[in-house]
Amino acid sequence: MDNPENKREGKKVAYNLLKPGKVPVKKRVRKYLFIYLLAIPSFAYLIINNYMPMVGLSLAFKKYSFAKGVFKSPWNGISNFTYLFS
Repeated sequence: MDNPENKREGKKVAYNLLKPGKVPVKKRVRKYLFIYLLAIPSFAYLIINNYMPMVGLSLAFKKYSFAKGVFKSPWNGISNFTYLFS
């Protein structure tokens, strides 16, 4: 069973799983390396499909010049929307 004598003899029963601060980071990374590698494609998908389109969203508020590009074009504010809806 799970008595204190087993812990003194080095037979730790799920003690480190309950307190992850006690396990060194290197051991946790090495133990779950395969899971971290499986998570990389999902994070890449998340960044590409959810955050990269936000750069294009900023074009709605700019007076876009092809020669200057997205980041160097001046801000136009809301006048693009007033032109569109009037």
